[in-house]
Amino acid sequence: MVVLDYGAPTKRRGGVYRPPQGNELDPVYARFKQGLAALAQRRPPLWAQGLVEGCWVLEIDTRQAPLLLRPEEAVAEGEAFLDALVGELRRREPLLFLDQGQKPL
Repeated sequence: MVVLDYGAPTKRRGGVYRPPQGNELDPVYARFKQGLAALAQRRPPLWAQGLVEGCWVLEIDTRQAPLLLRPEEAVAEGEAFLDALVGELRRREPLLFLDQGQKPL
């Protein structure tokens, strides 16, 4: 899970921090989200270290209220993220779920 703040002050030349103007962080965050999506593909047979099973990006803007951008999408993506994690855990460690009526494979 990652929180991206579109209103976060950024460091400029000379070590000065200032809030972003308009949507200037959009391209930076878009590249970050693409890179994160590329890492979020840890599934058999691709078990490489450094990969993760999934990601959930919460986007906020501290320059406005409410802070959370696209709340309905954020909730849906969060539920999908948690479902994916539990699904992968069920697949890898089925014995953890035996007391919930699941039969061993």
